[in-house]
Amino acid sequence: MWNYKDFIFGELPCIVTFVSVEVEGKQNIMTASGMFVSDSPPLIAVSISKKSITHRLVATAKEFAVNIASTDQVPLAEKLGGTHGGTIDKFKKFGISTEPASKIKSSLIKDCFANLECKLVNSMAEGDYILYVGKVVAHKVRRKLKPLIWFEKKYYQLGKKLS
Repeated sequence: MWNYKDFIFGELPCIVTFVSVEVEGKQNIMTASGMFVSDSPPLIAVSISKKSITHRLVATAKEFAVNIASTDQVPLAEKLGGTHGGTIDKFKKFGISTEPASKIKSSLIKDCFANLECKLVNSMAEGDYILYVGKVVAHKVRRKLKPLIWFEKKYYQLGKKLS
């Protein structure tokens, strides 16, 4: 068996997202990898472990929010990245500030670079993860903030423009 820690995925930069979801009074939030899929219609994909409560909630709710973390949210990203399981309320434990979404029931996370309200359009089981594709039905961007990047197991801010 190969060692995933030596695999290239840890060396690929990605945006840091907080996926939030709520259904029937149960809510959860977790860090997840997010990926642009399409402009028209606007689609984004997130990869979520089959073992997570977030996976079960998204599968039931058929919607979720992709909250693109800002560089001011490194402490929150570290906390969420290291906390797993459905036995605690991460919103209360970490004092996460939320705001209501306009088109979905799941809460949005305040102070993010962007909040994308998504309706589930497709899901695909691959390995030990589910890839969820969401159509962005509403969004909010705070251009004064900068998105948080994960690269080589560290957090970064975008830097120098090359072209």
